[in-house]
Amino acid sequence: MAIGPQVPPPNPADVDEPSNATLAVAFYNAARAEVLQRLNMRETTFLAWITVVGAILSFAARKSPGILFEPRLLQLIPLLCLPFGLAIYRHSMIIAYLGAYLRKELGGCLRQVGNSKDPETPRHWDNSRTQSKEIGRFTVIEGVAYTFFLAGVPICCLVYLRRVADLPWTDWWLLCGSACAAVVFFFGVYSVVRDTLWARRLAKTK
Repeated sequence: MAIGPQVPPPNPADVDEPSNATLAVAFYNAARAEVLQRLNMRETTFLAWITVVGAILSFAARKSPGILFEPRLLQLIPLLCLPFGLAIYRHSMIIAYLGAYLRKELGGCLRQVGNSKDPETPRHWDNSRTQSKEIGRFTVIEGVAYTFFLAGVPICCLVYLRRVADLPWTDWWLLCGSACAAVVFFFGVYSVVRDTLWARRLAKTK
């Protein structure tokens, strides 16, 4: 069997390098896909948390006139808020970092920033001039809602266990539950403050 002539490999110097705009579009698409995936994962985790809390409250509900909920089951909610909260706020932080990367580092290459004098420049909806204020306001409201359900509900359970069930603060369940709720509350406040500052910057953008 005859062997044809060998084709020399292409010289790297002869290959045209992609332009900055081409690289920016590729990086933008990859980052946007990551953002959308993490948004979906965050919503799924939050719905799972709501489902778990609802199931525990339904099983812990009692018909006795003195006690509304069974303390032993109610003690699980403050402990479970930590893994759910860390998973949700981890997605939120990565989404925020990717959003800042898209706006600050890729925006100029994609003509999304730095060309505000040209009204004909096409923009993605998350960089829209008309929707920037609404997006920032909604992000703050969303962060407050996450903080309430992830930290506020466990704190209410702790208060119920202390006041109604008459459990001492030295109880192991209350101590661990308080630590978990405190960590989630800290991340929630941090997320709300970060989103509020970002919303104010968007409001000043023309």
